[in-house]
Amino acid sequence: MLPKEEVFQNAKEIKLGLVEPSIEFKVLAEKIKAKWNSNLINGDIYNYVQMSSPIRLRLIFDSIEDIKLLPKFWIDRQETIGKNFIEILTENKSNKYQHFNLSEMMIDYFDFEELVFKECFLKVDFMEINQEFEQENIASIRKYWDYIHVFYQTDEDVKIKETMGVSKKIKDKIQEIAERNDLFGILKNRPLKIIFDSKDNIEKVALYNSYKGII
Repeated sequence: MLPKEEVFQNAKEIKLGLVEPSIEFKVLAEKIKAKWNSNLINGDIYNYVQMSSPIRLRLIFDSIEDIKLLPKFWIDRQETIGKNFIEILTENKSNKYQHFNLSEMMIDYFDFEELVFKECFLKVDFMEINQEFEQENIASIRKYWDYIHVFYQTDEDVKIKETMGVSKKIKDKIQEIAERNDLFGILKNRPLKIIFDSKDNIEKVALYNSYKGII
């Protein structure tokens, strides 16, 4: 699941009290809370057309701690949460998902806090950093997986900027920018991972790996 998807954007609004979840997920949340004391926020049915078992019931839970309380094996998920979901649709006479074969659906869990973190990470714009620190010999700034890599021009720059406190200021500024998009305070206890290196160093040691040509 990507943070830009509607199911997660709706989950944020639900958490903020702006909207209610659809009836099927509201009732499912109540059943899950009663059975496992786990907090479901929102969910959807998603069709992964490229997979052999494409129909997925995707459920967003409050945190990883909520997910730890739930059934772990696929068959157990289907026999409990999956059956509950189908029963809810039947009881509410809902034909919302009638074009899906829900008897074979798989159930996926997602961590709301992780999705918030990922969204904040992806939304960090380096333009402000480049403008504020344009005199600091920054060659480039890049995102990789879940960390940010700041490249100075030379190895000497890396040492000097660390000693002068410039690297810390850059790190703090990136964190500040990320926290602007954090409506739930997730990043206060989970700072972004930021690595400092030099363009010269990458050119010396990584001619044939994934760094080639990115700076």
